[in-house]
Amino acid sequence: MSIASVRTSISSMSGFSEELEFHRRLLRMVVHNRLSFRFIESRTFKRFVTFFNPLVKIPTRQKLSNKVLVEYAEKLERERILELQKYNEPVTLMFDGWKNVRCQEVLGAVLLSPSNQIYIWGAEDISLESQRTPDVMRTMRAFLQRAEDQNIRIGTIVTDSASSFAAARRLMRRERRDIWVQSIQQSM
Repeated sequence: MSIASVRTSISSMSGFSEELEFHRRLLRMVVHNRLSFRFIESRTFKRFVTFFNPLVKIPTRQKLSNKVLVEYAEKLERERILELQKYNEPVTLMFDGWKNVRCQEVLGAVLLSPSNQIYIWGAEDISLESQRTPDVMRTMRAFLQRAEDQNIRIGTIVTDSASSFAAARRLMRRERRDIWVQSIQQSM
């Protein structure tokens, strides 16, 4: 592709949908290449873009990191939920706990589809909770309810083997007989 054809392609962006697509592609470029959002405000980047199209409006880093990123994440979330709703078979909800770099206790949830596709379902900061069985149960129920609210059928729950999960697994087995609950050690 010649520079002239790239210029023609970029300069033909005139409508809202083209601007939105430019912002999404810019966001993907920044994230994929692990660039700082400040990069898009650099003089070098602005010169590069205006070389191809002086009429292109480059978003501010605040707009890109707040508005565009949030809207794109919401779009991906909707697509992910639609994809998970397509399965006729139930999916697996997996939990794992860890400490992040801020020494916060985090409980992560991942959905595993029947075709072995992994979907990140979320993570909760549970540092303020005591890690007792009722706290673990409350968090597990919240993730489970969120899936059910989205019409995603859960057939299995897998947790790590931490002691805080042991009693929660036993209680969840009694509470939800329609779901198979096991530890990661039992599933291997």
